[in-house]
Formats: sequence, C-alpha cells, structure tokens
Amino acid sequence: MNISNNNYSNIFDLPNEILFIIIKKLNIGDVIYSLVNVNERLFHLLFDPFYMQNLNITLMTIKSFYQRTFSLHEQVLSNICENILPNIHDQVKQLTVEQHSIERILTHNYSQLYSLSLVNFKEEILCKYLRDHSALRDLLTHQITHLNIDIQSDEIPTLLSKISSYIFILILSLCQRLIKLNFCQVFSYRNSFSLIYKLPQTSCSYSTLIELKINVATFNACLCLLDGHFDCLSKLTINVGEIKCERKQINNETKLPKLKHFSLTSFDMIHDYDKYIIPLLHRMINLEELILFLTGQYAHVDVTQYLLGPIQTPTATPATDENKNEDDHDNQDQDEDIEEDDNNDIYDQIEIETDNEQDPSDVFVQELNRNKTNVNQNKT
Repeated sequence: MNISNNNYSNIFDLPNEILFIIIKKLNIGDVIYSLVNVNERLFHLLFDPFYMQNLNITLMTIKSFYQRTFSLHEQVLSNICENILPNIHDQVKQLTVEQHSIERILTHNYSQLYSLSLVNFKEEILCKYLRDHSALRDLLTHQITHLNIDIQSDEIPTLLSKISSYIFILILSLCQRLIKLNFCQVFSYRNSFSLIYKLPQTSCSYSTLIELKINVATFNACLCLLDGHFDCLSKLTINVGEIKCERKQINNETKLPKLKHFSLTSFDMIHDYDKYIIPLLHRMINLEELILFLTGQYAHVDVTQYLLGPIQTPTATPATDENKNEDDHDNQDQDEDIEEDDNNDIYDQIEIETDNEQDPSDVFVQELNRNKTNVNQNKT
C-alpha cells in the first residue's frame, strides 16, 4: 500500500505548546546532549525560562532494584557546565545535583534558587561539603527554603552512622530560611534510618521549619523531634525503624497545637501501642490529617476513639416519678446524637491508614556554634 509522503507527520508540525510538554517529560541531560543543536526553534524551546527553572543534573540508571546510579556522562556534564549554565544560571529556581557534579555545578551564581536537592551522597562527603564548601553554605544560609537530602547506602534497609545526625544538626544550623526539609525520604526504596539522639537549642532555623519528612531509627528520635524544637512545624511525615522500650525517657506530654498533619510509618512489630502511640496522638490537639501505617497486635484498632475527649452530658433537671423514665430516655437519645455529630466532625478531618544512647559529641556541637558565629560575622 503506497502512502504519500504528505501523509507522514513530523514532530515539528506540532505546536510549541505540545513540543514543550514533550520536552518536560525528558531528562535534562538527554535533552541537552541530543536536541540542543537540532534547529533554532527547538533551541529556543529548550532555553525557555519555564523549562530551565527546574534543573535536574542527574541521570538515574537502574541496574537492579537495589542498585541505581545518578551521574551524567562526563561529556554531557561538560557540555552543561561550559555551554548551558552560563546562559541560564540566573533563571534556575530548583536544582538537583549529585556528589560527582556538585563541585562544577555550584561555580555559578543562582540568584533565584530556592529549592535544592542533594542526591546520592555518601555521608562523609556530604558532611564535608556542608562544613567546607563556601558556595553551598552561602546558598543554604541565605536562599534555600526547600531542601531534599538523599544519603547513599549499599544495603537496604540500612542504619546510617552518627554522621547522619551531625548532618541533620548542621543543616538546621546553616539554613536560616528553611521551610521544608526532606531528610532521607527522597526515594522510597532507600529506607535509610538516621540516628538522632539530641538536638542543640541554638538554631534560629528551628522556628522557620513548617514541613519535615524524615526516617529515624527509634521512636525516641521521633519524640526528640517533637520536644519543643520546632515551634512552627505543621506537617511531619516520619518513618520509624523500631518502636520499643528505651532506657532514656523523653517528654511525650507537651501539647503540639501547631501540628496539623501527621504521618507515622513503621514495619517494626508494635506491642505497646497504648504506651507509645496513643500518648503521642493525644498531644496533637489541632490535628486535621492522620496517617498511620503500623504493624502489630493493634493493627486494626480504631484510633479515633483515643483522639476524642470525654463528652459532657447536659445536667438533668428535676423530674417527677411519673415522667422520669421518659425524660431520661429522651436525654439519652439526645446525648447519643450529640456524640455522633461530634464524632462525625472529627472523622471528616482525619485520614487513617493501617496495616496488619548517646548524644552528639560536644566537639561537634562546638563546631556548629563556630560555623554559626562565622555566618553572623559575614552577615555583619
């Protein structure tokens, strides 16, 4: 069957709006390496400010379920650093980099950057950059409001070393404008749990953080995060490695009026649900959304009953023997209606999903204080 050449479609017959949608679906590395020099029309689309404002300088390669790499080919990376970034660096608002490219990527001034993702970093390397890399530290201190941290691990799941706790503290110390922090929950397959024992009280960024996503090793670490350090925290998504009895007791009574969204996940077998989970939920007096994904003997418990306080019943008025039984029956029906209405109001606001020591070293805390002092001196 012969088909005329005029019946064949060309991708450049599509309007710019459709081409732009297609380009946004592609990896930035592939786009720059393959399409940037095709023609002038495509060149202008690629350098559209709406496209370049979210720059992901990584390329994920899946070798197996547990093995993934993120580095761009050296030739592609060189092309980006030498020919692309000099023209677009002032347009970038969101940036994703990995440990092999960060040194070359952060040589430019990203004046509009507010969101930074550091992915596939080893603990030691990330800690070194946070302490010694002046460009990165300057961005975190003065610009970054949204930060995503991904720490590389060879085993899944894995318990990270104490360095991860130092990294977390250092981030809080540096980031003066931080609003949202994702610490080790960037990729769901990682399951890397951080050891967090104690947070120093010296960081003004604690009061700016509104949303936190984090994986922690123990339930005490969860309580540590909710021990009055984050005054404005309204959303916490936390994955806990173990929920069990620990020797060190941490406050689990202070109310959390600002916390409105809480998600707790743990695949550890929970035996003392009433001892750990319920007191924590009682502290969240203004909770609007609750997501629990837990395993244990209380997997199917209706936790909403624990969030409801005692309902006050109306005071009964004196009644004669003749109509006492009838009035008591009416009051009982009315009380049940009130209770049902109150329960429904709370049920509508809550979403629930269920399923069947040692502090950081004083030397490190002193180092954090020294870094903070240097930052303040630079600002003055």
